[in-house]
Amino acid sequence: MFKFDEKMIQTLTANPIILDFGNVSSFSDVLEEVKEKFSFWQYEVQNRFDVKKMLEYVFKNREDDFKERCANVIIVNFFAMPRTLQKESFKILEIFYQLEKVSPNFKYILPDCRNGKFPDEYYQFKIITANPIILDFSRCKTLGEFHLILKENFGFPEYYGENWDALWDCFRGLFDEKTHTIIRGFFSMSEDLQEHCSIFFEILDDLCQDELNFSYSVES
Repeated sequence: MFKFDEKMIQTLTANPIILDFGNVSSFSDVLEEVKEKFSFWQYEVQNRFDVKKMLEYVFKNREDDFKERCANVIIVNFFAMPRTLQKESFKILEIFYQLEKVSPNFKYILPDCRNGKFPDEYYQFKIITANPIILDFSRCKTLGEFHLILKENFGFPEYYGENWDALWDCFRGLFDEKTHTIIRGFFSMSEDLQEHCSIFFEILDDLCQDELNFSYSVES
């Protein structure tokens, strides 16, 4: 598991910091661009969760540094990436969004986006009042529809990446109150889709261990 080390950070000298995603083809390429432009030392990670922890931890620990001097991040060619990669990369934009709120001298901008960035509601979870939360997959035909059902019923933000890593990220810290989820129609999906989505139950089991307020049951 990733462990933070002060030696992983070099002194930032560029201002503005320009992140250019014009030549990236994977999320790993996106992370390499961020690492290079923010002057991270080389590091080893076991999975994507470690990388995200590293980004969040380092950025948050740089808050005091940003308060001492202005830091501007310009993100170019974000929309040149494939749409699936854009969604996967929104986690990084969310980090910038949160950092900008706590560090007055830190600013980021997407020149190709209206008003220079996505509106606040793009990053925000929607308020869900239903309890229990009913997930009905009886008419679900594709993996995309499966994730859409999750997004709508759990109130995930627009940047939700529609993959299992993104699902775990959105779940963590989501349940402040006792919440029960009922799953219906899962076994009415095609066998191929059931197989693709079998990891969903592993995620829910892990969530039950990490989030004491969360529970779920499955109905046929």
